[in-house]
Amino acid sequence: MPKGERRTASEPQSGPGPESGLRHLVEQLPALAWATDLDLRILWVIGAGFRALDPASMAEHNLRDLLRESENFDEALAAHLAALAGRASRYENAMRGQAAEVRGRGASSARSASPSM
Repeated sequence: MPKGERRTASEPQSGPGPESGLRHLVEQLPALAWATDLDLRILWVIGAGFRALDPASMAEHNLRDLLRESENFDEALAAHLAALAGRASRYENAMRGQAAEVRGRGASSARSASPSM
């Protein structure tokens, strides 16, 4: 990367160094983290929290479509909309036979929701 340029959260880390090692570690964690734009289009996903989901294939899809598969669509959607508004949220959800505790919060530079298992 040329000097003075900044990497965005959606750009993958590459090459040797501590960033690539940390990314590899996070990709193995039993959790998922993701970011969406203001229309809830998924910008990036990282982690291994839902083995039934393929994080790489989720980018550019609308989170609403994915949430339709969840057991409590309305609560899940409300939580993500709260995160877009900058409010922290928490809910429990089940999808494809797996359960998760999801925590969301708005980020200052790009609105995002970050769940944890």
